[in-house]
Amino acid sequence: MAARRGRKRSRARRTGWLVLAVFLGLSAPAAAAGKAAEKRPNILLILADDLGYSDIAPYGGEIPTPNLSWLAGQGLALDNFYASPSCSPTRAMLLTGQDHHRVGFGSMEERIAPNQIGRPGYETYLNARSVSVAELLRRAGYLTAMAGKWHLGAGEEHSPAANGFDRSFVLLEGAGSHFPDRLGTFASEPVAHYRENGRMVERLPSDFFSTRFYTDYILSAIDESRRERKPFFAYLAYTAPHWPLQAPDAYLRRAQGRYDAGHEAIWRQRLAQMMQLGILHAGQAAPAHFSRAWQDMLPADRAVEAKRMEIYSAMVEQMDDEIGRVLRHLADGGDLANTLILFLSDNGAEGVQPDRFPRNAPWVARTFDNSLANMGRAGSYISYGPDWAAVSAAPHGGSKGSVAEGGIKVPAIVAGPALGIRRGERSAALMTIRDLPVSLLALAGVKAPDSYSGRSILAHARGRQPRVHRAEELFGWELHGSRAMRQGNWKLSRPASPQAAWQLFDLAADPGETRDIAAAKPSRAARLAEYWRRYAAANGVVSPEPSGAGR
Repeated sequence: MAARRGRKRSRARRTGWLVLAVFLGLSAPAAAAGKAAEKRPNILLILADDLGYSDIAPYGGEIPTPNLSWLAGQGLALDNFYASPSCSPTRAMLLTGQDHHRVGFGSMEERIAPNQIGRPGYETYLNARSVSVAELLRRAGYLTAMAGKWHLGAGEEHSPAANGFDRSFVLLEGAGSHFPDRLGTFASEPVAHYRENGRMVERLPSDFFSTRFYTDYILSAIDESRRERKPFFAYLAYTAPHWPLQAPDAYLRRAQGRYDAGHEAIWRQRLAQMMQLGILHAGQAAPAHFSRAWQDMLPADRAVEAKRMEIYSAMVEQMDDEIGRVLRHLADGGDLANTLILFLSDNGAEGVQPDRFPRNAPWVARTFDNSLANMGRAGSYISYGPDWAAVSAAPHGGSKGSVAEGGIKVPAIVAGPALGIRRGERSAALMTIRDLPVSLLALAGVKAPDSYSGRSILAHARGRQPRVHRAEELFGWELHGSRAMRQGNWKLSRPASPQAAWQLFDLAADPGETRDIAAAKPSRAARLAEYWRRYAAANGVVSPEPSGAGR
């Protein structure tokens, strides 16, 4: 019976997209372009939380994501797109167009070191040096709305309402239960907190589930923009698939058995698919290091490990369904063609397991039911760990929190059916999170402030320029002491450990960062190290001193 219901749902999803495809196919390009010229474009910015590079189908993943596949087919997949190693810094750059060290997120509140507290750029909220893209678009006549994860300051004076959003409903912390119980994720933060339009929310609806609720909120904002005859800037910041891994039962059932083959088999399957897509070529992938071989695990342990990834994939599948709901809503209202749609992740896959942190584990054991039968349901607290994170990061090494490619290189798609964005193509041009605010303002005809340091991607996305950045341009990263500098295909990086040495990689020949050639090219390594020191000085980087900070 459940299988028949699942087949009916699958047919319904395919039918829904057939209707949308017909809608687009019957819309003459010239007519659509003419209508688009009559009003300013809408902007839909969709941010996934901790989504790995290879999780979705357009990037080689097995998780069913037909709506994101459709979006990639209607737009441009950005295969060489970079964020920061973690969530708050990426979100700060996404909204302000500046390096995160300048605008208050040189570190994250959860991990700030004692020597960073009180230093400029380490306020852990968007500081006075920032002006958000939402505020600039609102001044230009856009209705601005946000739903989902904020994580850029807990006080009302630092909320989305204080940073340019007309409407907002947000989770303040970095994570929380996806169900209405409002359970937090650390013993030090046992309750999750929400704000709507700047004011605290005391109770969530009884049928709350984060992914669906945030979608509903954005749909209502789109409807409001139609009533007010304003273009909209809608920022949909899903908390999926961030831990705690949870999903509605219907999605958990769909994913049953999907990962019984184990880590290694899924990893190889994804690499093969990426080669077919042209993202990867033979010999370019970083080797995956799994803590245990799947065949050596006890059956009970394999069942738990497979279930972890099933829940994760169920969250991604639901997110895709909700994105499809937004796209259909835009199509039904005649707004799809004139909307620029951006989808991306905030950082690489999450490899840590906070439920096992020494100061967290006793609280998790007392508070949650993590039995196999309850995994992924309300009242459970599940993460998926380093082995599945290695699969999600494929073909790269490293994960969230690291400046390795697996920590900072993210899946990204841009589409705009009547806005000139190339359709069904892939781009290998290097782009970064700071390019997006500049691009959104350019699309809206708004001059970006001088403080915005990115470059617009629009000319490249429309096929008018071969790249976004100059070949010799420099890009720097730092978070929690982990650091990197890139120029062209050369990347110099160093882990956070004080004893670690700089490593040099040629990403053209070795995108998996498997061969350190610093000793073979000492002058290039030294030059990039000096460039990193200049980057750190220009952006006020304060290297953390060991302190045991964090949870």
